Amino acid sequence: GDGFNALLKTLEEPPPHVMFIFATTEPLKVPETILSRTQRFDFRRVSVDNLIGHLKNIAQHENLTIEDGALTVLARKAEGGVRDALSLLDQIAAFCGEHITEADVVKSLRLVDRQALADFVDGIAASDRTKTLTVIRQVIEAGIDPADFVSELLEYFRILMILRSTPGA
Repeated sequence: GDGFNALLKTLEEPPPHVMFIFATTEPLKVPETILSRTQRFDFRRVSVDNLIGHLKNIAQHENLTIEDGALTVLARKAEGGVRDALSLLDQIAAFCGEHITEADVVKSLRLVDRQALADFVDGIAASDRTKTLTVIRQVIEAGIDPADFVSELLEYFRILMILRSTPGA
């Protein structure tokens, strides 16, 4: 559009003292005329282990005591986004104070409790409709978005499949 045309003119005749850094989450929408005049760097998400280490360092620096399980939950919820992980840690610290447990993180972020996932899967495996419906009712009463529950359930099944198919996992 007009914005890209204005950018193109500036890129074709840049002032000598200026360096442009153009960031986008939708690189496919950038016209070829712009892309051909740029260097492209694709950033990847940060691994859960690296996020845990980063959050642990920040927590120590901020004098927070935080359980390893809580760090893992925060890192997984951030899905590789450092900024998201820091925002979540900030929310949790405001909610919980200086001592943060895994249960605090699950409760304050309205996440699906691992036990609820295990109970749901046990109910399915045993063909126990009452148990599975009870878990669903508890999840909804806890204010958890059903889409989040399904997403966590899919991740739980993925982990179970890995454990089942990978010796020594």
